Amino acid sequence: MNSTPSTFHLAKNTTTSASQLQNFGVHTQNLSDFSSNTTSAEAEWKVVPVFFAVVSVTGSLGNGGALLAFIRDRTLRNPFTIHVIHLLLLNLINSLTQYPVGVVENLYSRWHLGSGICDLYLFCMSMVTAATINTHSLIALNRAWAIVHPVSYRTRNTKRFSLQLCFGLWVFLFIVEFPNWLLNALYYRRPEGCIYNSDAMPAYNAFLDIVVYTLPIAIVIASFVVVSVHKVLRSRRLAVNNHVAPLSFHHRPTLQVRIVCSL
Repeated sequence: MNSTPSTFHLAKNTTTSASQLQNFGVHTQNLSDFSSNTTSAEAEWKVVPVFFAVVSVTGSLGNGGALLAFIRDRTLRNPFTIHVIHLLLLNLINSLTQYPVGVVENLYSRWHLGSGICDLYLFCMSMVTAATINTHSLIALNRAWAIVHPVSYRTRNTKRFSLQLCFGLWVFLFIVEFPNWLLNALYYRRPEGCIYNSDAMPAYNAFLDIVVYTLPIAIVIASFVVVSVHKVLRSRRLAVNNHVAPLSFHHRPTLQVRIVCSL
């Protein structure tokens, strides 16, 4: 009669041992997975992170040095250089924020810097990059204005007007670009990394691509064409005037005095 309880305890102990072995196997598998994830998260220095690091250092030194020159010398500040200072400041912000984060992002296979750094990274990618591109278009328009209409440029282009243009640019970008960044940060961000979810709002992203990124490039190209055509037409007019002026001088009617001497 004692054989049955012994058999029951033996079977129970055997089942418990099998369960412990199974749990140990799962735990071993989890350790293996964690080890593989840790290995895959090791830094890998390739071309892209090295390039971003070089751009970050050189961009910070170059743009920072140029800004320091404008700050120390007040004679360098005029209505046109307001746009140049604005562009240098944007480039410095990109060099100090976007490129260093880009180095860390490309060193590892997955994002592990947290949501706050991701928000800052995407904000600089959207707002500051868009402001940089549009500032180039403002500079192109400023140069075209100075060449095509120099009189109105000297009388109407002031430091206050240049500052108003820069402020208006940021208001425009805040209206059209900031909602895209905010909605992506709150609702549409992809879980696999710190990137924009361009599939979430395709119509709105197409609008941004045209208005914020494509239109400024078109303005730069159009300004170059306008300035080139204006200079060609002006050189032709000067050539015609220089050619007509000597002819008109040589064909002036002259008074000929004839002295008739009679013997």
